[in-house]
Amino acid sequence: MLSKTTSDALDHLTTWYFTPPWQARWEAHFRGTLEHLAESFNLDKASLMDKSEREGWHVLLAQMLVERFAEMEFDTLPFNATDDYLKRRGWKESREGREYLTTLKEEPFSIYAVLAVKPGEGMTVQDLIRPCPAFEIHEVSGSQGTRPREYIFGKVVPVSGQFHFTGCVFRMRLNTALERVEEIQQAILDQGLALDVAYLPQINPVVRSFWAALLTDCVDYLLFPYPVFTNSEGHRMLMADIRFPIKDKSGLVLGLNQAPDFHQTGTDDQPQWNWFIPPEAKKSLSSVTQDLPSIRANLTLTEQGLKGFADSRERAEMLVSRLQEILPSETLGQPIMAYQSPESALSQPGRLKSSEPVLAPEIEQELLHSHLDKHYRGLLDSPIPMLKHQSPRDASQSPEGQDRLRKWLLYLESQNERATGAMAGYDFGWLWEELGVPRPSRSSQKGQLCE
Repeated sequence: MLSKTTSDALDHLTTWYFTPPWQARWEAHFRGTLEHLAESFNLDKASLMDKSEREGWHVLLAQMLVERFAEMEFDTLPFNATDDYLKRRGWKESREGREYLTTLKEEPFSIYAVLAVKPGEGMTVQDLIRPCPAFEIHEVSGSQGTRPREYIFGKVVPVSGQFHFTGCVFRMRLNTALERVEEIQQAILDQGLALDVAYLPQINPVVRSFWAALLTDCVDYLLFPYPVFTNSEGHRMLMADIRFPIKDKSGLVLGLNQAPDFHQTGTDDQPQWNWFIPPEAKKSLSSVTQDLPSIRANLTLTEQGLKGFADSRERAEMLVSRLQEILPSETLGQPIMAYQSPESALSQPGRLKSSEPVLAPEIEQELLHSHLDKHYRGLLDSPIPMLKHQSPRDASQSPEGQDRLRKWLLYLESQNERATGAMAGYDFGWLWEELGVPRPSRSSQKGQLCE
């Protein structure tokens, strides 16, 4: 938490924004940023602000705009509001206040990975874009709700010998953060610069040029906090409930049992069928699971009719088309279809309190395992505390790193062995293969994990 001295200094600078010639520039910055964000999400400014107020992040957004304006450079005199304020009114500020405002202007916003947390005290963070060492952040309240491996968009400044986040900190999605880091670092290299601390004065302007894009990523996470799930065919996840009236029960059973892509399960009293997807249609990230049979949808025969479950609109529509292909027209009536997004299901837990599963267990397992594929792929280039804050790819380049990497992978596997339900049975084989680390035999794993 910053001191009252630094907070007062920022308040004084903000008041300076409303004096000539800064007021017109500040209002253009404020209005232009909101228009950019609203346009990015097909909203008008009023709707964006209303949503931010209802969800409680409007103050955070306003603080971000204030701190961003402090570092902006203009083409005509006076070039920078912070420099202008310190030149004209800086004598009123304490030494700590002047140093804080100067650093606020010079330091860019960046993406930080949280490496370790001491709740109520602070956290260790690593700038992922710039070649800066990891450092301890003094943050009493913020550290209580932060976890290792979170990704933060914010600005770090030194005050009285301690590092602090400034007033606005946004969280980012893991995959989004890593993609942006790669994009920005490539832009730095394209400028002929090296990712070396000696080039920081030249690197900082490049990082600043991505501020609007990074803020848009953070607002996207606030507006749509749930991850975007896709199935193995690349379809966006949407829980589909399909109900068919039955005209000819015996013809239905015969037709499904004769179809090569439907496999009967369940009991004689309540038969079920799994509809399989051919391997060539899959878009799984894991080469290990690419050639394994996967389930597109599930059918259950009940006294009320034929019920189908699929995990996307596309699969539901393909299921209807496939049944129309393999069954005579007099077998089934017209289907009734209903959809529910994962976001809606998570935000309305009461609607899921049913003894009947929303998805067949096989489909649920495929969804979760696909999500784990993406999660672990996202960690390949992320610093891992157990690897001495190296990324798995970097660790794989040395014998010592490979030894730590082997223990990390064995630890992940041992943790997953305790999982139940859809989380159980996840195969980490593709990670061993991707990183080029020999996978030990089952008999030797226990000893290696305990070393």
